[in-house]
Amino acid sequence: MKYLRLVFTDPVFLVRWGMLAVVGMIIIYQYRTLDFQNNRFAQLIGERQERQRLAALRAEFRPKPEPVAVVTPKPRKLYVLEGSSRQFNTYQALINGRVYKAGDRLDDFIVDTITIDSATIVHQATGERQTLKFRGLQIRQN
Repeated sequence: MKYLRLVFTDPVFLVRWGMLAVVGMIIIYQYRTLDFQNNRFAQLIGERQERQRLAALRAEFRPKPEPVAVVTPKPRKLYVLEGSSRQFNTYQALINGRVYKAGDRLDDFIVDTITIDSATIVHQATGERQTLKFRGLQIRQN
């Protein structure tokens, strides 16, 4: 009994056990708040994953728009008759800087007829006819 009275009245003993008790309380408090925070983070992560899963399901069953095929016509190349000549009853036309005779291919066209002041070209696929008129002498400067 005398020993217990001495132990509980000894200031060093009380300080040591008091500090140990305070440290223990701090550890327990930190553990509980950390556990609460971990649970809260786990809950937030779970909610986020659930939202992502629901969004993926909604996107999967959402009606998809039909693809629209936009067909733009090819830009037409401009053909210019720069001149024509006749040699030995054969006409030749100078179109866009190259010499063509009747029956020659001009990109997607075939040169059909050539006269002194015009040339007719026919599209191979569509049969569309274009008449190129001679507009007069054009002088190029290089």
